[in-house]
Amino acid sequence: WDRIIPIEITQVKTNLRCELAVTENVYEVFQKNLRSLMNEKADFLATGGAGSFEEYHRVVGVIEGIALAERELLDLFTALRKGEEND
Repeated sequence: WDRIIPIEITQVKTNLRCELAVTENVYEVFQKNLRSLMNEKADFLATGGAGSFEEYHRVVGVIEGIALAERELLDLFTALRKGEEND
């Protein structure tokens, strides 16, 4: 049994590293998409795209929501990485 347990632990750690690599790719794609969407909305406002104060207010709220989502994603990914370091 002593020989089997280290192999199983090594396999688990290898699987976790693979899962983290996939998580990093998903994180990067999602973060890039959020950032792109936020930049589009900011450019829309910067070029005078809002036709009314109500539209401006709505787009600012969308930008704020995207920024909050991006922050939550970053915090989650940071927590996942710290969890891996503690293993």
